[in-house]
Amino acid sequence: MRDYRDRLRQRLAAEGLTPSAHREAIDEIADHLADLGRAAERDGKSAAEADAIVESELLRMGPLAIAVAERARRRAPRSNASGWWSGLLADLRHAIRGLRLNRGYSTIVILTLALGIGACTAVFSIVNALLLGSLPYPHPEQLVIAWETDANNRERTFVVAWPTYEDWKRESRSFAAMGIWEYRTYNVASSQEPEQVQGIRTTSSLFTVLGVPPALGRIFTEEEETPGHRIVVISNGVWQRHFGGQASAIGSTLRLNGEPFEVIGVMPMGFQFPWRNNGVWLPFAKEYQDEQRGSHSFLVAARLKPGISFEQARADVEQVGRSLQQKYEENRDEGSTIIRMADHGLGLVRPMLTALMGAVALVLIIGCVNVANLQMGRALARRREFAMRLALGAGIGRIARQLLSESLVLAAAGGVGGLLLAWAATQAADAILMPGFRALPYRGEVPIVIDGRVLVFAAGVAIASAALFGFAPLVGLGTRNPQRMLRDGDRG
Repeated sequence: MRDYRDRLRQRLAAEGLTPSAHREAIDEIADHLADLGRAAERDGKSAAEADAIVESELLRMGPLAIAVAERARRRAPRSNASGWWSGLLADLRHAIRGLRLNRGYSTIVILTLALGIGACTAVFSIVNALLLGSLPYPHPEQLVIAWETDANNRERTFVVAWPTYEDWKRESRSFAAMGIWEYRTYNVASSQEPEQVQGIRTTSSLFTVLGVPPALGRIFTEEEETPGHRIVVISNGVWQRHFGGQASAIGSTLRLNGEPFEVIGVMPMGFQFPWRNNGVWLPFAKEYQDEQRGSHSFLVAARLKPGISFEQARADVEQVGRSLQQKYEENRDEGSTIIRMADHGLGLVRPMLTALMGAVALVLIIGCVNVANLQMGRALARRREFAMRLALGAGIGRIARQLLSESLVLAAAGGVGGLLLAWAATQAADAILMPGFRALPYRGEVPIVIDGRVLVFAAGVAIASAALFGFAPLVGLGTRNPQRMLRDGDRG
């Protein structure tokens, strides 16, 4: 039987290595190749066929070359960082070559991961748009909505009476500003086609709470909130439709429900408060029925003082509510509370999206388990390689790094495929979902897109997937005898 030492050295050189390992290590590998060739001839193979089997074994022993050279490199002084990076790059190069040689396996794994990662990323993009997006106002974490509550059930909230709002402003100590408003519908007419728009009558302090100045003109003042001041602030959309976006709109007349109002300000493009179709803001102009403590008609927004936490402010408002219960018969069964403005309107959407996110995460986990099973099956075919590397002195950690490199390559390819699927799904969702589903209170209509946060999420999912299935072939490897693994592999 021929001597395979020279061919082994040539194979190591083809891997770009010039190993200086102990001669007995190369002798051991060469003896293994010779035994493999003899076993093939005993099975009735011709010399050429036996040689082809040995050559195939050599092709599968690429990682072994690294292990042989690595044994000598460990003895040479070098920088830990540079050695680690060079080893990792070598592992990645070999992983790419190995997966190209096993295209069927690689394709199945990549498609499985792409489906799982794509589903998770697509749902997360919706979660990101609807649940994680911030309010379009300065320091949105300071913004809250105040409610009156059932004294016996704080979770049951309802709109506010004007006298209660006045008491909150006077007695609470947690807010830099508070504003109140009531929804109204107005027929808007000018020289252009009349239209019906949503609007609110509100206090000037609401704009202080939001911290958004007008793009043109000014906001009405507290003195102008009394009856008789016919002035209005309009949205950018109303400005464009009725005044053609001209600065001369300031001071012009706009008819609301048949009554003339002077336009004093235009809000910036994209400003959508409380809803995306709100077109006009009028001074509050308190009416007779507003004075009644039983007239619950209003919503209240507030901005926390710097340094005041949400929990402190809620405790403050609830204490005021208990005080009002003692003072007024109308408030006997009523309390007070606040919620974060960012949470308003998400009561039904949040549990639905949370459940959906859990479902697609389960799909990804099932996919990773299936990939791990494929990895275990492939590990059986590679047991001779693992046994030889262990016999040459490579530790479990070294083999784990090689397996992790292969898993990262697969996960990266699956992640790219998943992002493409997620992009297609988000485009479809953005087109199919009704505008009302994507229109959130105080934010307007939110787009569903792949942004930086979604990309980071997809990368994290891909890495987590690689860690989940990548180490499956190592199960039990450290406790097995390399010589027995070699003999079992030869018989197999």
